[in-house]
Amino acid sequence: MQRIVLGVLISLCMVTLEAIGQKDTKWLKKFKKSTNDSVFISTHSDEPYQVFRMQSWMLALDENNKRLHEAPVGTIINFSSPEETHLSKVIKVEKKKDTIMQVSHIVFRYDSTSTTNKKDIEKRVGEIYQKILKGADFAEMAKKHGQDATANLGGKLGPFKTNVMVKPFEDAVLKHKKGDVFMVWTSYGLHIVKVDADHEVKSKAIVDYVRFVRGKKYLGGKTAGYQVRLPAGWQQRPTDADMNLHRADIPITVNIQVKEPVVEISTAALENGYETLKSTYPNAEIPRYDLREISNYKGFYFELVRKIDDVNKVKIYTFVFNSKKHFYVITLTGFQQHQDYLQRMLYMMIKEMKITN
Repeated sequence: MQRIVLGVLISLCMVTLEAIGQKDTKWLKKFKKSTNDSVFISTHSDEPYQVFRMQSWMLALDENNKRLHEAPVGTIINFSSPEETHLSKVIKVEKKKDTIMQVSHIVFRYDSTSTTNKKDIEKRVGEIYQKILKGADFAEMAKKHGQDATANLGGKLGPFKTNVMVKPFEDAVLKHKKGDVFMVWTSYGLHIVKVDADHEVKSKAIVDYVRFVRGKKYLGGKTAGYQVRLPAGWQQRPTDADMNLHRADIPITVNIQVKEPVVEISTAALENGYETLKSTYPNAEIPRYDLREISNYKGFYFELVRKIDDVNKVKIYTFVFNSKKHFYVITLTGFQQHQDYLQRMLYMMIKEMKITN
């Protein structure tokens, strides 16, 4: 008997895993065939199209990051789990080299507010520089004469990479080798510098990628009369009368208002709503409005476009429909570049809503 039960459980697990694999394979094939990542992700993913950047320091955070970092451009990596389909595609790899330097320095400050003559500083620093060349201990001289926080450390700056220090300082360091001692002027003053170690050149890759996510949802919001489920990534703002949801990664918001009694759903009422919107938002375009049915709810559908500046436009999608006792006004707002995602979220949200009155 136990063997029969175990066999049934194993077969059920295999069927489940096979179904998951088929689901992932389906979306993987579609992603590979797609000629436009932005359109494909905006149309089908539970997350909006966004370019993510993977840098070398992130490799220690997650094993998946390492797989992405090592993949060539165009590679799609499947990170799916039983809960969700997750596909990441590498779209750009930028190779860079960093030079790691280690030096100690003694800085004698000088700027536009200094009262000391520049030549007097050069004369004084020159005397200390000659002592170091003749064998004086650099660290002791730094503790005695240094005028910044590194003086107590014997002048040690520790390892630093390219483009961290001011350019005159870095350029001078790169021209010298381990053991060299030299002087250089920067905006901070006059430095005596000692190269403590050989310069080390390290290669790094900066990887840009996009991701397709589908299937994972969470309870976006809940009231006494209804609850809403949206893809992971949404957060709820507490309010007294309405429900407000937003994403932390991109400027997109959802507002849900519940009012009573129910409203008339008709062509005449739609035209009245259109005229009300035109008078309320005289600077907005209303490219589309109609009567439509979304997930068995018949209602008014409006699209508005508001111009922010010469480049940016805000897109607003609104759907008004009735339940048994109330009417609902659902509004999604975001920039025009996210319009495909906004429209899909509107349909998904209404489909996922559970209304109890």
